Amino acid sequence: MAHAAGRPIQDVATEGPGLVFVVYPAAIATMPGSIFWALIFFMMLLTLGLDSSFGGSEAIITALSDEFPKIGRHREIFVACLFSLYFMVGLASCSQGGFYFFHLLDRYAAGYSMLFAVFFEAIAVSWIYGTQRFCDDIRDMIGFSPGYYWRFCWKFAAPLFLLFIIVYGLLGYEPLRYEDYVYPSWANVLGWMIAGSSVIMIPAVAICKFVSTPGSCSKRLKILTTPWRDTQLGSQINGMVQSESNQVRIPTPETLNQAPVEV
Repeated sequence: MAHAAGRPIQDVATEGPGLVFVVYPAAIATMPGSIFWALIFFMMLLTLGLDSSFGGSEAIITALSDEFPKIGRHREIFVACLFSLYFMVGLASCSQGGFYFFHLLDRYAAGYSMLFAVFFEAIAVSWIYGTQRFCDDIRDMIGFSPGYYWRFCWKFAAPLFLLFIIVYGLLGYEPLRYEDYVYPSWANVLGWMIAGSSVIMIPAVAICKFVSTPGSCSKRLKILTTPWRDTQLGSQINGMVQSESNQVRIPTPETLNQAPVEV
């Protein structure tokens, strides 16, 4: 293909959407029975897209249904509204400039937001919830506790590698462009807003919980960073101590007949 087009191979074998929608179809067109292979190829893309959308949509539906029971009781209506929103957003990709909109989403929608979300998740599980508690939960499920290698990876290696990838990506950031077309500044701002729309929920919920929790700042922080299992265990222990302190000791004949001890 590079020889036929008279272009360097690095300009032909590009990454991203151009590889799927430009290079592969052009290569399939040169094969015997190209119509059959093109049909199989785009059917594969369709099934991959549907499979990916099912996984992400089910996570949204399940999370909101558990948080808001009214949504769970009207699941069909909520699913219809959600996929109608998908359809309305997807219409922009079918316009004349749809490929550029798709390239914008492909660059900003998943890359940075997923890295930030996974980094916060690693910090929350390893340093706030605790690696030992996490290993105890795994032992309850599979019967044995993970080794020190996994604990080291969860607590130190994974957060450091994720932080390195995030910092390296931000330092090497360049405004979005596709071939000779340079996206305007407002398009890059829109892309960062799309990337931050999912990540902003992490500090937003944390601030909301911190403000709504009663007590001083240190007490709020302690309550919010204490795992639910520890709070339940502490409540059970306090209840047992209180019940023991409230017990009434009934005197028996043996205790009544005991002589007082002289000091």
